Amino acid sequence: MVRASRLFGLAGGFFAVCALTGCTEEPTPVFPRELKIAASDGAAKDSFGAAVAISGDTTIVGAVFDDDLGTDSGSAYVFVRDDDGFWSQQAKLMSPDGEAGDLFGSSVAIFGDTALVGAPSAKNNEIATGAVHVFVRNGESWAHQAKLVPMAAAVDDQFGYALGLNGDTAIIGAPADDEAAIDAGTAYFYKRTGTMWAETNKAIASSAGEAAYFGASVAISKTTALVGAWDDGTAKNAGLVFVYSNDGMGWTGQGTLIPTDPSGEDLFGYSVALSGDKALIGASGGDDKGTDSGAAYLFVRNGTAWTQDQKLLPNDGAAGDVFGYSVAIWDDLATIGAYWDDDRGAFSGAAYTFSLTSGNWVEVDKHAPSDGIEGQKFGCSVAIDGDLAIAGAFGDDEKGTESGSAYVFSVVDAAP
Repeated sequence: MVRASRLFGLAGGFFAVCALTGCTEEPTPVFPRELKIAASDGAAKDSFGAAVAISGDTTIVGAVFDDDLGTDSGSAYVFVRDDDGFWSQQAKLMSPDGEAGDLFGSSVAIFGDTALVGAPSAKNNEIATGAVHVFVRNGESWAHQAKLVPMAAAVDDQFGYALGLNGDTAIIGAPADDEAAIDAGTAYFYKRTGTMWAETNKAIASSAGEAAYFGASVAISKTTALVGAWDDGTAKNAGLVFVYSNDGMGWTGQGTLIPTDPSGEDLFGYSVALSGDKALIGASGGDDKGTDSGAAYLFVRNGTAWTQDQKLLPNDGAAGDVFGYSVAIWDDLATIGAYWDDDRGAFSGAAYTFSLTSGNWVEVDKHAPSDGIEGQKFGCSVAIDGDLAIAGAFGDDEKGTESGSAYVFSVVDAAP
């Protein structure tokens, strides 16, 4: 597959001019390895970057502790990339009925001109069930389209804790739902027809017991969805991932993903990502390179059967890095966050790029911001679309202590 990034696309212009004019020496343009973005009105403790998503030339970043509508009401920002490769803020999104403690921006998702923003502590009829808000873009303007709240919503379900969006279909996690058991969790599927959103399915894991937190992580790609659960019912917090498929008649279970080396407290499924027939699962509590060094697993589907293809570990992994806290995958490229990595100081964070090369996933880059600082927590959230990745750093001090930031960087330049 050929990838081209407009973020670094100007270089081609220099070399093309030399080819036409016969330059004796080719200019050596220098382009930044990364571009940093921050909220125009960012403030201390906003935690901008706690959640990120990207779709083409648009990215959305959550600022979960923004206080515009009350303490910790939250917000989300939309940035767009222009033809010269630069990013600018296009909109600040807030809940039309937002109030203190909503945590709007805890999760975000975007697909084309539609964005979802989760507010897992938002109230509905004075009950803190959680909610998800849908925004749509027309030209350069964003408008609120819908507020999603499940039909069977109950207090403290944390509906909207995790989000996935593909076209007109959304999957939404409610990991503290108590229907199967206390904090066993659920996941909901929604479908948009025209401008109207409707709940179509509610998934409850048959094996999810108390504190399983099924729905704490979700992902969707076309007719396949993943739902992570932190507790697999056998070893505490070992974790597992449930696969769902849509045959046109609704969403049904297709099986579960379990690593070949399950272990308690590994938190397999803490993060999940999906690209076609490839699933990337984070296990931030893995201990291969020291306690809580972390790991990630690659699963591949053949027909309807999923099998573990490879276990991914960073070359320089160390205790406490929590590699796999966040994961993202796009075809044959993957980005994995280790937000407690210490390369730029304690808990400064890092993000690793892996590439599928000759049938094997190999680490091709470790990225830590050039201006990284202690406590930045870069890699707390990651997303990827084609040749571009974005990673949040909610502990950054760009606009004040822990105001937060995010970095967009090329992954194709790192891949062989």
